[in-house]
Amino acid sequence: MVVGGGYAGTETAACLQRLTHAAVKRYPRLDPGLIKWHLIDIAPKLMPELGDKLGSSAQEILRRRGIEISLGVSIAKAGPEEVTFTDGRVIPTRTLIWTAGSSPAPSSPRWARRPSRGGSRSPPR
Repeated sequence: MVVGGGYAGTETAACLQRLTHAAVKRYPRLDPGLIKWHLIDIAPKLMPELGDKLGSSAQEILRRRGIEISLGVSIAKAGPEEVTFTDGRVIPTRTLIWTAGSSPAPSSPRWARRPSRGGSRSPPR
């Protein structure tokens, strides 16, 4: 399960699908039926920064390779063996890779919400 349909998430899902596909050929005791890749994003389109044509093309290529894509949803709850999407679907998984953005909680100290030069966050001196 890969969360985040931007460059990082799309590339991660594509590369790991290719890696696991090759591993199944090399290690015959691996059960390919147990390996599934799912890419999700809250946005209505995959890789919106590329524009409609390239984003749609990337989405079609990933789907042809067997990667399930869910758009317009995120993770509501994650456990050790499943995730619950914001639309209520529960998907079994033991791997969750988060490439979507993140931000500090609004209740965090002010210095933690303001990036310093270079993008890092550190307490004031």
